[in-house]
Amino acid sequence: MTKAGGIYLTIGRTGKDIQQREGTTMQITEIQDADIDAVLSMAAELSAHEGMPEPDLSYEKLHDVLFGSRALVQGRVAHHASQPLGYILWNIGYDMQNGARTLNIIDLFVRAAHRRKGVARSLLQGAAAHALKKEYRFITVQTFDQNEEANAFYPACGAKLDNTKTYYLTIKGMSAL
Repeated sequence: MTKAGGIYLTIGRTGKDIQQREGTTMQITEIQDADIDAVLSMAAELSAHEGMPEPDLSYEKLHDVLFGSRALVQGRVAHHASQPLGYILWNIGYDMQNGARTLNIIDLFVRAAHRRKGVARSLLQGAAAHALKKEYRFITVQTFDQNEEANAFYPACGAKLDNTKTYYLTIKGMSAL
């Protein structure tokens, strides 16, 4: 069991297929500097989808965590005919129970018009291929209880629900310690 909370995926087989169900091809590439504006736009769409305020995120902040000297995040973008369809971002964690690194999904988002066409699964497969190559033990992802699409998607991909809870400390909480 993961200590990260949420849902975890045991890494197994991966797919290399980048065909959407309707036969349209897409490309999935590592996020590049040129993708940042599209990822920022999609992150705002994700927040709206989840009923959350727009993220406090800028080009500079995202660029720094992706490509700066303190890079913490990696990811992929799915495109069709140079139009961004969706993205996945992750960071690397560590599980003490298993003595192994984990891939922790931060966001997996597909634009509404492209959902249920294999884009999310392809993005997840790419992350799984990366995790397998790096010999990570599993993938974790947290979802909101009310995000029914995500809570159906991950189990359909083989994910198991973890039995932990996630707690967080805000800046105020950290300062009070």
